[in-house]
Amino acid sequence: MQSDYSIDNPTSTVAGNQHWGHATSRDLYHWENQQIAIFPSGPTEYIYSGSAVVDVNNTSGFFPNQTNGVVAIYTLAIYTTQAGEQTQEIAYSRDGGYTFTKYAGNPVISINSTQFRDPKVIWHAETQKWVMVVAYAAEFVIGIYTSPNLREWTHASNFSHHGLLGLQYECPNMVQMPMEGSDTPMYLLWISINPGAPLGGSITQYFP
Repeated sequence: MQSDYSIDNPTSTVAGNQHWGHATSRDLYHWENQQIAIFPSGPTEYIYSGSAVVDVNNTSGFFPNQTNGVVAIYTLAIYTTQAGEQTQEIAYSRDGGYTFTKYAGNPVISINSTQFRDPKVIWHAETQKWVMVVAYAAEFVIGIYTSPNLREWTHASNFSHHGLLGLQYECPNMVQMPMEGSDTPMYLLWISINPGAPLGGSITQYFP
């Protein structure tokens, strides 16, 4: 069974009232909508994009008796009469990613910024740590953070002002890839910009 989480407005076909929608598929062709996975806690909150990981080794401590616990890492955005802070939060699921409980210690990363979003997290086996890439959107910076447990994060480095800049950096991704002629894999950093693509609109670029 494959799961897909998406930013979703369950009350309209236009952006706003952001939740995390959830759909599942057995073949990647046919999809079945599930109940909403993550809800905002109030009318000024928006659940923005992020990623989800399976915490096989229970590094988070949320899953003492299971190896298939799911942790979602997402941006919480606040909007009142103007844009408020964007922070990174986590929520955990003990039923395979169908329902989530928000972590009581949220936010897990806060830098007092209104343009700080889209966390992507992977497990780095060599260092036994989780690695996050996240966009400082208006500054054209991708921040790189590490954590032993998904709850406590340390800033490690930045990747900034590379490639096409457009209006802002968004939705970074870090992917491990095999490298021809080597037993050592490489990593690709993906960065999206929106708008600012050569033909208009958005585009994704990658850096080895």
